[in-house]
Amino acid sequence: MGLQEKPLHLDSVAEKYDGSRKIFDLGKFRAFTQAGERVAFVVWPALLLHEDGPVLVRGIAQGSNNLTISLSKMNANLIS
Repeated sequence: MGLQEKPLHLDSVAEKYDGSRKIFDLGKFRAFTQAGERVAFVVWPALLLHEDGPVLVRGIAQGSNNLTISLSKMNANLIS
C-alpha cells in the first residue's frame, strides 16, 4: 500500500529575516512566558502541512529583547 500524502513537517526555526536582521516569527510561533523581538529558545516546534507549507499549529518560543543570549545562562536555566 502506497502513501499518497506528504508527511507533516516540524519546524523549529522561530526567527525570520526582516531586511538584514532576524526577528521573532509571529506567523509560526507564539510567545511562551516572555515576548520580544528575538528568540531565546524554542519550547515546542510549529507543525506545518509539509516543508515550507502552511502552518497547522503554531509553535511556542521564548522571546527576548537581548541582542546576545548567553548559552551558559540558557543551559543553567534548563538544568535547574
